[in-house]
Amino acid sequence: MSGAQEAATPAALASSSDVVVTCLTDSPQVEAVLFGTKGLAEGLAPRSLLIDCSTLSPLRAQVFAKRLARQNVTMLDAPVSGGSEGAKNAVRR
Repeated sequence: MSGAQEAATPAALASSSDVVVTCLTDSPQVEAVLFGTKGLAEGLAPRSLLIDCSTLSPLRAQVFAKRLARQNVTMLDAPVSGGSEGAKNAVRR
């Protein structure tokens, strides 16, 4: 099946995905989307992969990864540098 579909909650999205990519503002937002009510962690299946592109604290990323590992879910911390300011001020070459 191709194309995007709307999910009612992060958990619903995760339950229908083998790989989930997030790109949020900071650690509190990542924690809320992952572990809040009906968060991704509720729907992520064992052996699924979460790739987080948020710019968050490395220590928080480790904590989140350990929590997900208890569910046999792998988390890859892949932050995007510069955030919105970096994108806005980027130099074209």
